[in-house]
Amino acid sequence: MRKVLLFISLIFAISIANAYASGLTVEISKYEPYPAEPGKYVDVWIKVQNIGSDDAENVYVKIQPNFPFSIDEQSEKNLGTIIGGEEVLTRFKIRVDENAVQGDNYLDVAYKYNGYDWITKRIPIFIQTHDSILSIEKVYTKPGILEPGKIAKLYLVLKNLADSFLSDIKIKLDIANSSLPFAPINSTSEKRIYLLESKENATLVFDIVTNPSAESGIYKIPISIEYSDSVGEKYVRQDIVSLTVGGKPSIDVLLDETSILKPGESGDIEVSIINSGLIDVKFLKIKLLDGEYKKLSADTIYIGDLDSDDTDTVKFKIYANPTKEKKTTLRFLIHYYDKNNNEYTEYRNLTLNLYSSYEISKYNLREKPSYAIVLLIIIALAIGYFFYKRKRK
Repeated sequence: MRKVLLFISLIFAISIANAYASGLTVEISKYEPYPAEPGKYVDVWIKVQNIGSDDAENVYVKIQPNFPFSIDEQSEKNLGTIIGGEEVLTRFKIRVDENAVQGDNYLDVAYKYNGYDWITKRIPIFIQTHDSILSIEKVYTKPGILEPGKIAKLYLVLKNLADSFLSDIKIKLDIANSSLPFAPINSTSEKRIYLLESKENATLVFDIVTNPSAESGIYKIPISIEYSDSVGEKYVRQDIVSLTVGGKPSIDVLLDETSILKPGESGDIEVSIINSGLIDVKFLKIKLLDGEYKKLSADTIYIGDLDSDDTDTVKFKIYANPTKEKKTTLRFLIHYYDKNNNEYTEYRNLTLNLYSSYEISKYNLREKPSYAIVLLIIIALAIGYFFYKRKRK
């Protein structure tokens, strides 16, 4: 029994001596880029060193892919013989999964030599998501379109796309530019978030007021974004959001004057179109629709631009159909666009009052010729007749 134990001990000692004489170490020399990024490739250099005195023969190194790493090329390489005290570098092109978690991830590297079994070593590779890890997911306002002179709320929805928390987040609206018709109200133009966990959202609300004289249109607002990641690296980004200024225009249509006082008469109707709102309009036109009258002139008149607080006047010539009614309805269609190219079509009705001959006389609705004018007309007719008779003789 003692001889058997002695023999086993001798064999064990020889194995240790051989292992020491031709021992290999495997470690990572470097990897690029650093840090590795999800969804991209990383070049990994593996250093195989013979720390013993004897040669290491039939040296093999291979990558054993495990999430989040994979390899598209041959995963096993034969390095041949590495003499004692020397080292060999070999490169592998590794794919990093797009769903890789930020932080240290471990790549399994196996090696063997001199006919021994495979030995596996885990090598750490640091992965960090791309620097655009804080995303503005959504921008909206209430109301959706900002009206001049009105207060509104601007909402920014942020999302942390990284696999770890972000901290010291600062969002600033750059609305100090005089060309922008906005100003913060009841708060500053800067908001902060102390901590935002991975994959979480946060909503920032800014109270802003639009200048009363602001013109309709789309305005680009610069935004400054600053934050730090979980390893303390700082990021500064610039972005832009767009806000729309506008609103529904307010167009009034009024009957100014008419020469038609009773049924069965023809004459002009004068109509005023008034922009009584804060929003300028363009491509404005007005059309006189069919009704209890006959149109004696063109039924559509193009006006074009009509700015806020401006007025334009148009005329139509019509014949009022005979009727016993005391009024008739004038029907109009107005069509226009605002400065944001929103289209509007509206129908308007105006009332044309009609009177009898007795009412026209009673209320002095139509001027009567004065007696002096009548006398002059009679004298002119008499003189004309006198010269006519004389010429004939």
